[in-house]
Amino acid sequence: TCKALVLKTHQLGYTITDQLISWCDSPTLGHESARGFELLLGDAELVLNKSSGAVVNLLYKQRLFNFCLPKLVDGFKASDSDIKHNYLIALSYLLRNVRKQVLISELPPVCFTKSHLIPLLLESLELEDRKLKISTLETFRLAVTDAPEIISQHVRKLIPALLEVAQKSPAMAVRVSALKCIAEFPSSIGRDVLRAHVAYVVKQIGLCLDDNKRLVRREAVDCRSKWYVTC
Repeated sequence: TCKALVLKTHQLGYTITDQLISWCDSPTLGHESARGFELLLGDAELVLNKSSGAVVNLLYKQRLFNFCLPKLVDGFKASDSDIKHNYLIALSYLLRNVRKQVLISELPPVCFTKSHLIPLLLESLELEDRKLKISTLETFRLAVTDAPEIISQHVRKLIPALLEVAQKSPAMAVRVSALKCIAEFPSSIGRDVLRAHVAYVVKQIGLCLDDNKRLVRREAVDCRSKWYVTC
């Protein structure tokens, strides 16, 4: 019922969604409530889609994103440490299912900074879900190319976090995605910002050259060559 209402951008759908967000703070309901955002935002294959005759507002995901984001961020900041991961899971599903161009356009530099979205995204890299982690990495990759002025403010924390994922994630696809993201920095972020990090990054990427997966090694070679240019 909630998804059907949200697809139509009906006010009652947002009322129910607001309740779903509030349940994220519950020690007993929080995890399942956060997972509910996958159903709420994901594309339905069998029902509740245009081919089955459902009424789907073209902007429903964007409107739901604008409605949920500030509430999830506020909930994360106000919650206890053992509850925060519920908000991160919900936020990850939110970001995964909105077009990344919408994410960047809706979050200009000042808003991006005020919402503390970058620190939240950094924490979401610690989630175990492979698909959600890749989605977060894709968000970072787009932000590097389309919003470099934002990323430049967080390079000192972001680069080590991405390198750790590239080296230690058990999923090959995640390691590849992290390396692709790191490879975007030299062509998008100013040399003055990156110069102090070049030696460290090149050394750490070198560790990925010993990865047991050929695709990871190939991405590592490409990534390191791009960083050499900034020397």
